[in-house]
Amino acid sequence: MILPWKKRTHNKKNKKQLCDDLDVEVIIPTHFRCPISLDLMKDPVTLCTGITYDRESIDRWIEAGNETCPVTKQVLKTFYQIPNHILRRMIQEWCVDNRSQGVERIPTPRIPVSPYQVSEVCSRIVGATQRGDGNKCEELVRKIKNWCKESERNKRCILENGTSCTLSACFQSFASVSSEKHINLLGEILSVLSCMIPFGEENRSMLGSESSLRCIIWFLKSGDLSARQNAVLVLKELLYSDERQAITKTLLEIEGAVETLVYLIREPISPTATKASLMAIYYMISSTVNNNKITSRFLETGLVSVILEIIVEAEKSICEKALSVLDAICNTEQGKKEAYKNALIMPLLLKKILRVSDSATELSLSVFWKLCKERMKDEEGVIIEAIQVGAIQKLLVILQVGCGESTKGKVTELLKLLYVYKNRVDCVDSSMDFKKRKQKGFDDCKDCFDLEGREKTRWTSKKSVDGLDFAIDEVLATRKPGTIRIGLDIGGGVATFAVIMMERNITIVTTSMNLNGPFNNFIASRGVVPLYISISQRLPFFDNTLDIVHSMHVLSNWIPTRLLHFLLFDIYRVLRPGGLFWLDHFFCVGEQLKEVYAPLIESVGFNKLKWVVGRKLDHGPELREMYLSALLEKPLNNSW
Repeated sequence: MILPWKKRTHNKKNKKQLCDDLDVEVIIPTHFRCPISLDLMKDPVTLCTGITYDRESIDRWIEAGNETCPVTKQVLKTFYQIPNHILRRMIQEWCVDNRSQGVERIPTPRIPVSPYQVSEVCSRIVGATQRGDGNKCEELVRKIKNWCKESERNKRCILENGTSCTLSACFQSFASVSSEKHINLLGEILSVLSCMIPFGEENRSMLGSESSLRCIIWFLKSGDLSARQNAVLVLKELLYSDERQAITKTLLEIEGAVETLVYLIREPISPTATKASLMAIYYMISSTVNNNKITSRFLETGLVSVILEIIVEAEKSICEKALSVLDAICNTEQGKKEAYKNALIMPLLLKKILRVSDSATELSLSVFWKLCKERMKDEEGVIIEAIQVGAIQKLLVILQVGCGESTKGKVTELLKLLYVYKNRVDCVDSSMDFKKRKQKGFDDCKDCFDLEGREKTRWTSKKSVDGLDFAIDEVLATRKPGTIRIGLDIGGGVATFAVIMMERNITIVTTSMNLNGPFNNFIASRGVVPLYISISQRLPFFDNTLDIVHSMHVLSNWIPTRLLHFLLFDIYRVLRPGGLFWLDHFFCVGEQLKEVYAPLIESVGFNKLKWVVGRKLDHGPELREMYLSALLEKPLNNSW
């Protein structure tokens, strides 16, 4: 049996045909392919069952816990692999013969290092260490380093044969004698050790000695970029252990240790080093020995300002780690006082809520809760500023999208506190009108319960010249009379939509969360059905059951994109084939509609019956906000 391998080739005789590539099938004999991956074998090895595989593929098979031969299904009596040199040479010759078809010759693989070789080198390192022969140790460490670079298999073999303990003992021995004299050797050891994380207890005890830690800090301060990164990776791993308290105590006694870690964040050399520095600082601050003293040392270096600066534009992982450090700092009174002094603290924390990740949201909320819970009269202005930039709305959003019990308790406690200060804001300065600082997704509810006001004329006729306001009768006219009988209004306020539909013999269930008012009670008093459910929950309806789903304002760009995508698919699920989804006044920033939300809505699979876009000017044209009103249909040929 033979299998094809398509490659591109050119006709060299005719220059015009250089642009007209031809598909040429290069036939690869089946026995040149690995039975697991079906790719051309680069390093064929034979098992005890007599079947040949590519080394990389069979290694993955065995590492996954399989104990049988993939082809014969026989139990492997031994996992020993014999290199099939004859087959490898045949493959190389075939590659050379087909070079004109674009096939590259596979290189001759290096023979993997064996446990015996690793043990022998480790023994020689131990002997050279005892003799104080730094040059010989450096030569042997570089040999191990080269082995690690060759393949992951070599690295695993080196790790499994106690190399990290040998190198840790060597590092401790030469660091205690003269670190500057053996600087090259110690740098090479750190380079190899940074690839052998996590460490065992024996490694930690040797690398956690005072002489070893002083040497690591020296590399952090004076080494090249690679050495500094290796040093901070090793230090972070040492602090992630039960010996954290003792190691932290020793580090505090080493001159420049604290300042150097902060400097690595202030002047980053790589994302990896920044993350390791943040985690090392977090482990030190969160240790239980002299917590206030440790935090004080870091605060003296301006750590809070540094953390806030990197949070502004940091990527997800760095942002989460930076917030973890800030949360640990705020466990102390001095840390909270220092945080209060920075004007960016509240706006930044609120900005990161629901913007980065669930972890970042919880950490931001934790810091916010600690700062507000232990508030002082001198810092009340900071809390008032937080209210002005939308703290209450953000907290309400967290409750709306769902959260854990612990987070929910903090949010509830914060809302009780902030509502007290919100009243003070209104009394102190009328220019601080909170209604002008509304966050996306929430309306001022002062007129919601006034049925003789704006609720009286909603959906009864077209009111806007831009076509964004669809009338209910206009929407119902798109279907045969009597085919729309039951539906759902998501975030339907006081259920005016449901009441108007009831007058047309259509039953509408209205969802509400009682935010800013007793909406569920009011909806029930109007003789329609309320449903107390958040947008983060799956709709409690069976598939293909509803005739119409309506949503006004609630589904907009304040909702995280992933959650919005889930909601749209869930709406699609509960609609019957031919059912209508009325997306009423969805709003977002102009460029978001074209780049994010229009493709997201279209990806669900609805047919477009109406699609109207217009300007949203109630908060001013400078915000560049847009409205989208759309009438969408679930296709008849797609019932899931």
